[in-house]
Amino acid sequence: MATQSMLEIPLMEITKNQNMIFEVEAFLEEGFRFRRNVINGKVEICYHGENEWTTLTTKKFNSLLIKAMKDGIGGDSSPRKIIEDYVGSTAIPSFNPIKDYIDSLPRWDGQDRVSAFFRRLPGVDDEMVGFLTIWLFSAVAHWMKMDTMHGNECVPILIGEQGCGKSTFCNRLLPPELREYFFDHINFGNKLDFEMALTNGLMVNLDEFH
Repeated sequence: MATQSMLEIPLMEITKNQNMIFEVEAFLEEGFRFRRNVINGKVEICYHGENEWTTLTTKKFNSLLIKAMKDGIGGDSSPRKIIEDYVGSTAIPSFNPIKDYIDSLPRWDGQDRVSAFFRRLPGVDDEMVGFLTIWLFSAVAHWMKMDTMHGNECVPILIGEQGCGKSTFCNRLLPPELREYFFDHINFGNKLDFEMALTNGLMVNLDEFH
């Protein structure tokens, strides 16, 4: 039986809506880079040719939409819905700031800097330093999702006069690149505020503990 030549099969016509989707995708991928932060779930944007990533806020999204419309993307129709669908799709790669930071570190030289850091606390002995070191190693392991079956059972508590540097010390447990994920001044009366700190932060500092 004779087979029909591929050349004889009519090509499917590209609809106006499909053409608009391709046009919007090309506009976004040629001018911008996107990534989804796995810690806070927010989409971040960076202009091609630059290396500064910022959160795609409502204002930034609207500016992006206006630029697309000025460039004639979508013709007489607004490309808002397609841009929203693109930003919320799997076309946006995931980004883990913890893994990115740890992978960027130089090879360990064998020096125990963690214990030395905790020895800055006045009044700690070798046993306390050991517990604190294990606690921090465990926290990092959980951030990296190396163990999802167990959790830290201990919480370090710093005791000292107001203004002696307790919160500053806690803040410096995270490197500058990750300090935006340090939370303090949590309002436990606000459920949203509380859940935001637990799900979007790496470290939560409680100013008062009773």
